[in-house]
Amino acid sequence: MTVPDENKRSLAADRIDWRHLCGAAVLALALAVAAVAVPGAVLAQDQPGEPVNIYGDAEDELGNAAQYNTTIYAVVDGEVEDTIAVGENGQFGGNETFDDKLAVDSGAGETVTFTVDSPEGTVALDTVNLTTADGVVEISLTFPVASFAEIDVGNNGNLASDTIGDGLLNDVDGDGEFDIFDVQALFNNLDSDAVQNNPAAFNFNGDENPQEVTIFDVQGLFELLD
Repeated sequence: MTVPDENKRSLAADRIDWRHLCGAAVLALALAVAAVAVPGAVLAQDQPGEPVNIYGDAEDELGNAAQYNTTIYAVVDGEVEDTIAVGENGQFGGNETFDDKLAVDSGAGETVTFTVDSPEGTVALDTVNLTTADGVVEISLTFPVASFAEIDVGNNGNLASDTIGDGLLNDVDGDGEFDIFDVQALFNNLDSDAVQNNPAAFNFNGDENPQEVTIFDVQGLFELLD
């Protein structure tokens, strides 16, 4: 009867253990590489798209050009992509190569909306579709009703403004806030030229074709207060 060589058994066991250790190390290395590769792939997918550069002009529905130095915001899915200041005659940016333009990442979303004075400000009626837009886009933006009207109701140097975003001048006294004093200002100046010559700007009653500003518009403005 042959007695097994214990040294040979031990050597064989060591070889098996070494193979197991090598296999585990290779597997761990593969997993580590995969862990690095996946985020890298995601990162590649998140790379910015080609820029869409936008310029043009802005006015409201009454034909008033955007005031000089008004800030226009380009917003995609609630995020501000870029801003630009309005120049002379409601123009923003230009068509020359080195003219300033609104630069928007074409991969940021589908639609660009435009607001004035803040990202939550009055919204233009026009948009740009990023999925079909060329690299350079010229656009004429139209904002609601009297967004850019320059009307000094109280004759004190403060222009009435729109703080709600509907194009109507609810901030009648022009102090930058909408409160009961604006209702009072409209009532007190109801018969003034500043008000009566601009019925569309104070059409808080919602008339289809307003010809004058009436006490019902004062009432409509009051109802807009929180």
